Amino acid sequence: MTLHVLIPCSKSKSIDASDDLTWSAKMTRDAWLAAWTSSMVKTPADLLYKGRIFVEQMRLCSEHEDVKVYIISAGAGLIHPPGQAIPSYEATFQNSASIAHQHWTNLPLGGLEKLILNSGDQVLCFAPPAYQRALKGDPRYHEVCPTLIVLSSSPLAGEATTVLNVHPRAKEVLKVSSRDLNTHLLRLYLSGGEGAFDSLYRDCLVLPVAKMRRSIGDEELRELISKAPPEIRKSISRTVRYIRRECHVSSIDTRIRKILLEVRGDS
Repeated sequence: MTLHVLIPCSKSKSIDASDDLTWSAKMTRDAWLAAWTSSMVKTPADLLYKGRIFVEQMRLCSEHEDVKVYIISAGAGLIHPPGQAIPSYEATFQNSASIAHQHWTNLPLGGLEKLILNSGDQVLCFAPPAYQRALKGDPRYHEVCPTLIVLSSSPLAGEATTVLNVHPRAKEVLKVSSRDLNTHLLRLYLSGGEGAFDSLYRDCLVLPVAKMRRSIGDEELRELISKAPPEIRKSISRTVRYIRRECHVSSIDTRIRKILLEVRGDS
């Protein structure tokens, strides 16, 4: 049995994209395909993407012989093998100027037809929701559904055969940030399968009742950060945890980071 793991590409790349491979509101599918085909500079995909999450997820998958990796790319399509050479590009499923999901199957490298599934094989996808929604327009999507493993928060959960129930407080038990949660869940599944998820859910059920977090303005947040211990302020991640867990304040990471840098004089 082979586990086919679909992981997201990363915005960070080792080579900058050319202007003709930067998707904008004026870009057309035909122009994109022409620029892709004519590009003379190509790099193995697993070396082109250098985002921390991508690198870590690739490393996790490489530790298991029965795992095949496919990269979901808003500019390329479904990349397999991961070492396939591609040009650098800028494209995303995330904003209004992005490649429309209906273009998914017309991207340069195609889509789910790359999945050659044998009896007993499964397909796992913990990629961000925007990437998973792109898969729904693939002609082979409903063929893949009987083999699909997703999280309970996935937009594909209603159709996938295997849905792993993830408690809203899972990141407290795993002691990870929201940004890194899916990577840790991937590690959990690769090492322990569905049983590991059942155990994680039970651990979440015995957590103390969560204290309510309050919303505050920038001035009060700046005061809290200013009064935080110096060893806390040295680290952005430790400051985020301090504000949320010790001060019981609700605030997004980027807002805390911005004010912390102002307090430290790093902005």
